[in-house]
Amino acid sequence: MSLNDGTLVERSLAGDRNAFSALVARHLPWVCAVLAAHIEAEYIEDLASTVFQRAWRSLGSLRDRDRFAANLFELLQRELAAMRAALPQSWRIPQPPHADEWMEPETQMQMAFLSLGSEDRALLAMIQEARIGYDSASSIFGLSRSQFERRLLSTRKRFFHALQQRKEGAR
Repeated sequence: MSLNDGTLVERSLAGDRNAFSALVARHLPWVCAVLAAHIEAEYIEDLASTVFQRAWRSLGSLRDRDRFAANLFELLQRELAAMRAALPQSWRIPQPPHADEWMEPETQMQMAFLSLGSEDRALLAMIQEARIGYDSASSIFGLSRSQFERRLLSTRKRFFHALQQRKEGAR
């Protein structure tokens, strides 16, 4: 039986380190996917570790224990903003592609993705890379399922528009 986040948070606060490990295991895939949408792959593990350390230290301040994932996402967004300001340019995405790669479809898709805003990239990374369900993602974003679906549709339209612009610019 899988325990909900609220129960795992309560157990973590009571000193059960296995409970927090279960929270990390549950949420690490999407945290890493969001980080991958913002920073170079070689730095993801360290920054994910930092985010979960901060989450551990802030467990006691959670008012609604069942909103751990939403709080984790808010923490992640704050950390990303701070990290982007502090990170060397070489850690950041996007890195310009080589001149001979501009016409490659994969490069065009990557550049279109990276042209999206931070939350749009996070949303798409959660759904596409971490493959979390809509119900989980909607709770992370603090939205109802229908609000989340509308947000996802808008994000996908922005991605499609950015991709079309890249393709037209490559002609």
